[in-house]
Amino acid sequence: MRRVVVGPARGGARVDRVVVDDTGLAMAVVRRLCAEGRVRRASGARLAAGDRVAVDDAIDVDDRPWLVPVDAPLTVLWCDADVVVVDKPAGLPCHPLDPGEDDSVVHRLLGRHPEIATASPDAREGGLIHRLDTDTSGCLAVARSHAAWQALRDGVDTADKTYLAVVIGDARALDGRRLEAPIGHDRQDRRRMVVDDGGQPCATTVGVVGVGQGPGGPISLVRLGLRGGRRHQLRVHLAHAGHPLVGDVLYGGPPSSRTLLHAWRLTLPGRATVEAPLPDDVRAALVDAGIAPP
Repeated sequence: MRRVVVGPARGGARVDRVVVDDTGLAMAVVRRLCAEGRVRRASGARLAAGDRVAVDDAIDVDDRPWLVPVDAPLTVLWCDADVVVVDKPAGLPCHPLDPGEDDSVVHRLLGRHPEIATASPDAREGGLIHRLDTDTSGCLAVARSHAAWQALRDGVDTADKTYLAVVIGDARALDGRRLEAPIGHDRQDRRRMVVDDGGQPCATTVGVVGVGQGPGGPISLVRLGLRGGRRHQLRVHLAHAGHPLVGDVLYGGPPSSRTLLHAWRLTLPGRATVEAPLPDDVRAALVDAGIAPP
């Protein structure tokens, strides 16, 4: 973190010019940092590149790199010249949200595939073609070049994505159904999404694999097909249908070690189907409930 204090001769100057002159950073770098919210007043307020400053204003410039390689375990399920598909563990974020965060899927993959650092326009994404919630495990695809990122990103909404989820209740009434309620942001709680007639269209197909007895009553293992890829889509659709995921407290599910959602299979356009093995915690929950894991 660098601190820039505006001198007497610079009152009224643009933020980007003051920061460039004081730090020696390139103008393109400074403007990117401003766009990312990493140039702020000492009070914490964001500064845009074109904002004007006053004498004695203090400006904090955070130019720490988003991604530094981390030597930590990460299972690669598939790799070709364009894409790497990894088995994301539950609890590990896909990418950093703030500078200085030092562990995520892209941190761990960067040591093996340094080319992902420049694959996507956003420096913190590291070539991610799509995302999974931090609690969600399973197949996650990362592009190895910018050309591959553009091509695969354009097709990700039509990719064949299959999830496995453990939900509360006997969900057999949902078997074979297609849930198509549009989804939008919850205006009262920014963490949540909600079914909203004015929201974005999306579809979730449901197949029931098995029903068993959990600690608090019946639970079901469901297989979910995803079209649209709205934020929290599967969680919102299932909660709206009366069957929130085990562990998904945000949407009415009972507490658990984590939300029991697993990105099981992924087929990107023109590529083979990749499958992530069912993790031990999901398998254990099924065995305890008397449901045969797939």
